[in-house]
Amino acid sequence: MQNCSENHQTKDKSAISMSKELIDLSAVLQSIEDIEVEESYPENEPIIEQKQVFDIDEFTNSVAKLNCGQKYLKLISELNIVIQGKHHFAIVKSKPGYAKTTIIRELFRKHKMEEGKNFIIISGFITTKRLFEKLYEYREKGMVIVFDDCDSVFDDLKAANLLKSATDDKQVRRICYETTVKGKGTPQEYNFEAGVIILTNTALGKKNLALKDRGFYIELELTTREKIEYIQKFLLKDDTDQFVYDQLRDEANRYELEFSFRTFKQLKLRSIHLKESLPQALKELRVNQQEDSSKDILRQIMAEFPYNKKGWINHFTERTGKKERRFYDLKKEILNDLKFSPTPKATTPKKGIEWTDETWNPMRGCSKISPGCKNCYAETFAKRFEGVKGNAYEKGFIPRVAPDLLDQPKKWKKPKKILVNSMSDFFHESFTVEYLTEVCEVMKSCPQHTFQVLTKRASRLHYLLNNDLKEYAGLRNVWWGVSVEDQRYGVPRIELLRDTPAKVKFLSCEPLLENLGELNLKDIDWVIVGGESGTNFRKMDEAWVQSVLRQCEEQKSAFFFKQWAGRSPKKLGRLLNGREYNNFPQMADFTSSNAAENCSRIYIDTEVEE
Repeated sequence: MQNCSENHQTKDKSAISMSKELIDLSAVLQSIEDIEVEESYPENEPIIEQKQVFDIDEFTNSVAKLNCGQKYLKLISELNIVIQGKHHFAIVKSKPGYAKTTIIRELFRKHKMEEGKNFIIISGFITTKRLFEKLYEYREKGMVIVFDDCDSVFDDLKAANLLKSATDDKQVRRICYETTVKGKGTPQEYNFEAGVIILTNTALGKKNLALKDRGFYIELELTTREKIEYIQKFLLKDDTDQFVYDQLRDEANRYELEFSFRTFKQLKLRSIHLKESLPQALKELRVNQQEDSSKDILRQIMAEFPYNKKGWINHFTERTGKKERRFYDLKKEILNDLKFSPTPKATTPKKGIEWTDETWNPMRGCSKISPGCKNCYAETFAKRFEGVKGNAYEKGFIPRVAPDLLDQPKKWKKPKKILVNSMSDFFHESFTVEYLTEVCEVMKSCPQHTFQVLTKRASRLHYLLNNDLKEYAGLRNVWWGVSVEDQRYGVPRIELLRDTPAKVKFLSCEPLLENLGELNLKDIDWVIVGGESGTNFRKMDEAWVQSVLRQCEEQKSAFFFKQWAGRSPKKLGRLLNGREYNNFPQMADFTSSNAAENCSRIYIDTEVEE
């Protein structure tokens, strides 16, 4: 035992020494401007094992403070239940590098369990007969069998059936095989009372889906942002790590990369040995990411934006660099997977929303508060995806935040008019002031864009723009607006909007449900009018539209006519008085508090020649 300990210490010293040499080599390479890059790595290249003392309690306390903490806490909690014998089965699925094996070993150590006596970890390929033999050998109550990356048991139907028998929902399970294992003393049939934990990097096949329902199924998948946070907290050990981390973080933010923790370690290794290899590795990661995730990107686009084929194509080609033909191939696959027709029950404009360029949804879901909400297209669209696992609207139209989309506008370099929350209401009571502040900070940091915030909750808009969000009310690139669909609910919102320090104020009279009467448009810079669309649309009288148009011209408010009411408004066109009204507020003069006197609401008139 003493010799083994000495040998182990010698290896550790050797590893430390080698690590220092490589770090010194990296510093030398960084100081050389011109260096020949080898086409391949040297043979027998030393791989430095990075070992450190891992304390499960310290780890638990640390991850609790991270965005990814809840997923790890669930993993640790449910594995504890199996180890303690309170439950008999768990599956942990994730990509490589999530520390599944390390965590499970530390949990056994914490419970003072000995390998071979209280638990056994079986790794790699395992045959069906070998599986049957191991289940018999460690069948006793209080024992836990861990299958680590033994994905071969999922591919063989007999092995899969053995696993199902071993994980049945009974205290004592009965396992039988077609024959005894010769020479091993394993009977053809026996009772099984041990616990089973499966650690895997791949999704279960169809033949194994029944395993999910027999115990805990823990899918430890993290977003790119969560992975970066995890790396920063647990994997950074030296300056080389920090250099790779900074590069990977910037690449991930710029190109929306998905990567594994193994990627981080590989990139670090390359940066140590070859000066030019890290940029090349990052370039390969970008290319591979586009190849591997085009379908996922399209699925996200279809979930995020209402049905709009041309818009979907534009988003797809912009994000992936793929051609339009690839869009149609992947779209067909996705529609087959989801089992739905691409034509939504509630139609939306085929060319998107005419008065904006882009939509951004850092929040999702809403609830109805006035007649204008009756035939909400966003709710209809969201419910179509309700229950579809992995979809943005898997939970239907329940209000919730989407922090993973917070930085989306920062990636759009070309200036755009952006409608904030086409699938929600910015001032819904479910969204905290802290989160609204984060959204406003993003808008403030993107002065190249114009953000259009529209709400039916004018009371909360009035309070927050005069209090917690006051500093953002006066942003030149943020337009604040309220919906005005009728006299009872809509018109009172105008006064609440007017009594805010918002630089640009606008009204959306869509769907226009009745004559709004005489309006006070003082300090209102822009008015949009439109009829309702979809199967259950409500009619809109032309006289109601003419009344709003007249008052806008008299009170110098820009007027935009979006559409007539109808099942398919596009077929009816957008002409009013024989022309289109595409007027926007002029942004250059929103500097004075007296908007009427200095003509801040002079509008851009794009009249169509007859």
